[in-house]
Amino acid sequence: MKGLPFKDKYSSELNLYILFDSALIDGFYMSLSNIDKLNYKSLFIGTSEESSATFGPVLVELKPDIHSSLISTLITYQTTYPTPIWLQTSITFTPLFNTLRKLLHVEKEDGSQYFFRYYDQLCFPGFWQIITDHPDYTGMMRKIDWAIWQTSLQQYQYYTKNKMGDALCR
Repeated sequence: MKGLPFKDKYSSELNLYILFDSALIDGFYMSLSNIDKLNYKSLFIGTSEESSATFGPVLVELKPDIHSSLISTLITYQTTYPTPIWLQTSITFTPLFNTLRKLLHVEKEDGSQYFFRYYDQLCFPGFWQIITDHPDYTGMMRKIDWAIWQTSLQQYQYYTKNKMGDALCR
């Protein structure tokens, strides 16, 4: 499909997702219920921000052979709106959702907790730097390839791990 990231790496063993900030497009979250066979869930579900679930980040699983119309729309949106963040991984929906939801709150050294909008394209590069520099960076996060459309460059910026586990941004 034209404009889709990860073209050279797409396979049936890998799942394609978007992490979309629903606050950027009025009614986006509610419109997802009209799409057949679409697996999606707000990361705010099950958190203290649950009352704002329809305006928060949503994880959407995309099947290119089923959701080609939605994918085309998202590719068009990303040239105007700073969203979505594309993810490709072997991780299935529920474990990925649970991991991404946990990342919404960060704890500082003094024990205070803060809400972190890592799903915001302006915050994501800082998030990537933190998780890849952190000595405890292991588990599922190593198995996710991320891509963000860079309008100014007219290309995707990829955040991934190489075979040695080194963080790459290209």
